[in-house]
Amino acid sequence: MAAVFADVLGIDRVGLDDDFFALGGNSLAATRVMARLRSGIGTTVPLQWLFSDPTVEALAGRIVAGVEGPAGEGFGPVLPIRESGAAAPLFCIHPSVGLSWCYMGLAQRLEGDIPIYGVQSPAILEEDFVPESLEELAERYTSEIRAVQPAGPYRLLGWSLGGVIAHAMAIQLQAVGERVELLAMMDSFVGSNGAEDGSRKNITMSDLLGGFGVDQGVAGSTLSDPSVEAVTTEFAGLTGQSVERAEQVVGRLLSTAERNSRLMFEYCPERFDGDIVFFTATADDDTGTRAVREWDGAVTGQVRNYPVPETHWRMTAPSALAVEAPILSDVMSDGKRPE
Repeated sequence: MAAVFADVLGIDRVGLDDDFFALGGNSLAATRVMARLRSGIGTTVPLQWLFSDPTVEALAGRIVAGVEGPAGEGFGPVLPIRESGAAAPLFCIHPSVGLSWCYMGLAQRLEGDIPIYGVQSPAILEEDFVPESLEELAERYTSEIRAVQPAGPYRLLGWSLGGVIAHAMAIQLQAVGERVELLAMMDSFVGSNGAEDGSRKNITMSDLLGGFGVDQGVAGSTLSDPSVEAVTTEFAGLTGQSVERAEQVVGRLLSTAERNSRLMFEYCPERFDGDIVFFTATADDDTGTRAVREWDGAVTGQVRNYPVPETHWRMTAPSALAVEAPILSDVMSDGKRPE
């Protein structure tokens, strides 16, 4: 396992207690490790295990102990990122592409006894899931998180489109009498404004790579040829899937992203009863308030804005999470998981 870590990271050696992510690993590299372990030991290791146990010693111990975990490919509607903890969990809603792998880095940075779950598009696995509105999408997601946590208080976080979906979910939860303790957004824009505006309706490889959790601002962390074909080939290799299966998954991810973007443009938000914790990508917005102003009319309380010196596409990169995670930890420090 140490040799696999070292080879994937391109370094000479890895010690038993060296943290994979502290050594430069990211979500894409983690998936490559899982594929190598699958072929090497003949066992499917859930991706989230590496995020909760990021050292050779901890991960090997978990595998040897035979701890049961999901044997899927990490594409289900609910992605367990960190299952342990007694506090109310944080549900992280996917960006346009439909995957929540990008939030895996929170497992190392979010303090406290807080479980973390990603919420992903059911359309990746369910071909007949074709929502006609963002509210319909939010209704399905609300059902998914209530299967994990039947009663509030609920904590929701979303990057980009994910923040818009989280807003719709929060309104639906409040409509049935549930308490939403946290509604947080990472550079999310209402409708056709901002980073995902009408001038860029076509989904790009930045959307796809961002959903995979690739830090696109670091040399060597992205593909030199970010075409659909190149991403498909890379995806097949790092997940251990056939090229045919990878083509199917990537195709669904892209079609899901196109549909989700259309639903976002059509969404007319109602008013959420509470505050929004908002993180602005100031590298794209020198005013630091462009997106915030759009949300002022969609809440009864305040939009509490926190600047993050990154671009929209790097709002879940390690450098961005280093700013965001302590703030989220502080905001959630008093919440407890309901009985």
